[in-house]
Amino acid sequence: MQRVSPKCDEKDCFANRNGRCMVLTEASEPCGFFQTESQLGVKLNKAYKRLVSQGYIVEKQFPGFWGRFKRGIK
Repeated sequence: MQRVSPKCDEKDCFANRNGRCMVLTEASEPCGFFQTESQLGVKLNKAYKRLVSQGYIVEKQFPGFWGRFKRGIK
């Protein structure tokens, strides 16, 4: 089955790819998920610090998160 990606008009949202939402499967008005790349970066940074403070080796134990975190570092 193919994943449904609703239309997205929020050009600044990190999940908008070619006018489609890559996160949600159903559109809602207003979108409760909208975040800019910089807002997402702040949340990723907080999550990374929280995981490290709990003793996790993020690069090895959470490779998917680590990859997204590295892309968010500017």
